[in-house]
Amino acid sequence: MRPKTIKVLNAVYTIDYHDTLELNDEPAYGICDYDKKIISIATGCHELIMRETILHELIHAIDLEYHIDTADDEHVADCYAAAFIKTFADNKGLADYLGIK
Repeated sequence: MRPKTIKVLNAVYTIDYHDTLELNDEPAYGICDYDKKIISIATGCHELIMRETILHELIHAIDLEYHIDTADDEHVADCYAAAFIKTFADNKGLADYLGIK
């Protein structure tokens, strides 16, 4: 089931799903609107890409809410999103051990 909200520190981000998205007149898989606390996700792609995109945008939100200076670094968000998905996929018991349900 696709999440509808994600809590980051004391902020709650709403997740909106759209057939397609554009950012600066270019196609985009996801967009994080920091001011409105909205993460928009394009649904017109493979489910794995959508999951990775949600993590990517979540990393941007975490960067902002925790005052980390990489909020606008797309490469960092891409790498962390891919790394988290791969790490949890390769280590099935890790989420349970960390208390992530």
